[in-house]
Amino acid sequence: MKAKIQVSRKALKKCDLNPQSAKTATKLLQKELKKESMIAKWIKKSDILAMDCEMVGVGTDGRQDALARCSIIDFDGNVLFDRTVSPVEKVTDYRTRVSGIRPRSFKNAISFSQCLKEVGALLKDKIVVGHALKNDFQALMLSHPKRQTRDTARYRPYMRYRKNGTKLLPRSLKTLAAEFLKRSIQEGEHDSVEDARAALELYKRQQFDWEKYLQEHKVCFLAGRMPPVPSENTIREEKSDPKSNQVEPLLLDAFDTESGVKPEVRIPDTNTLALMEYDA
Repeated sequence: MKAKIQVSRKALKKCDLNPQSAKTATKLLQKELKKESMIAKWIKKSDILAMDCEMVGVGTDGRQDALARCSIIDFDGNVLFDRTVSPVEKVTDYRTRVSGIRPRSFKNAISFSQCLKEVGALLKDKIVVGHALKNDFQALMLSHPKRQTRDTARYRPYMRYRKNGTKLLPRSLKTLAAEFLKRSIQEGEHDSVEDARAALELYKRQQFDWEKYLQEHKVCFLAGRMPPVPSENTIREEKSDPKSNQVEPLLLDAFDTESGVKPEVRIPDTNTLALMEYDA
């Protein structure tokens, strides 16, 4: 990125640039500077991975989730792992319309145990970015420290209130990508690599604020847990303290000072998250 910024600055200094070229170079420089301002430089890029999984249905009614594909990418979007996985149980619903999985997809599939071994090794000590990660970890039968998860489905600025304003709900990855990335995804069958990249881009947009908050407050609320609803006195004190301005919007999400009503904040259960992830 530094190289791109230097090139843009050199282009602006050239005397032979026509007005249109200068305008283009200026826009490029502004774009790169904006990207740089979003980066949490104290975190190594090599420590961040993004993951997404696709499921099929098992059991008599096909409603139980089973891992069918797992994709992991690095901070630059390069694919580190992308394999189909043979479910331990018999598949009763391929969910092709959503998962993109068909019987022939398992021709070169690896075993679940091999997937578990390889994925576990990749994710060890890494910050994992994804959307509705709880579902993915459950399908993988893996646990990961909450302080090392960045779930865009449970990041407050990406969530929405119910119409009555009493409950925070996650939004689908498709909706977030359209609104914040101006990108269309999941138009048909889902692609776990594409979904992982979309979640990663959403994280990058908020990386600086997200990581700074976690660093300063030493809590996991943005990493997967909601903060306690602050009292009215606490909010007044934070408003009077200039140092608290950067986190005030996050806290005001949980308490509307104008209405004076404290909404009940609940964490969506697994079923709700799954429905939101696959929201058409």
